Amino acid sequence: MGILMKSSSEAPEEAERSSINHVHPAQTYTLWYNLKQNTGPWSDSLLEIATGTAIEILEELNAFGLPSSPGQPRGDLCIFRSHIVPMWEDPLQIRGGRWTVDLKKPQVDIAWYRSVMAWFRAKESEWSAVTGIYLMIRGRARIALWFADGADTSDIKNIRNYWSEVIGSDLTSNASCNMHQPAA
Repeated sequence: MGILMKSSSEAPEEAERSSINHVHPAQTYTLWYNLKQNTGPWSDSLLEIATGTAIEILEELNAFGLPSSPGQPRGDLCIFRSHIVPMWEDPLQIRGGRWTVDLKKPQVDIAWYRSVMAWFRAKESEWSAVTGIYLMIRGRARIALWFADGADTSDIKNIRNYWSEVIGSDLTSNASCNMHQPAA
């Protein structure tokens, strides 16, 4: 199943058309890969794969393959707004936070796909504070929605509520919110 397909009953062309027709054409994003090197600064392990519109990022994701597919390189995959680096030290993230949800591997692909598409298609009011989506796969998987410095309490709750609608309340029942605390 390709990354653009919604379900096995939907033809690939229909799924691709229905998903892509509603994304934000003007917003740009960057697809990142974290090589998971344990030596050196965090920033040294980040690899920028592509920057572009939602459609261009979806094409890159499709070429990259599904996150939990056999043969995929180990490491983290993430998409952030193009002006934000996936690091807490980024000025727009320094006092931000993230919602995280732990998943079993069979749930990863669909939850990742739905999260990415929901973010690309969301009305500005629904996920305006979301700055990126981060996927970590180890023995289990974790998806995190990062939000910006300055997100207010209602924005933070709305992110979780909308995410619950998108990937299912059964998957977000273990969601946790962590606020970044910069070093003094």
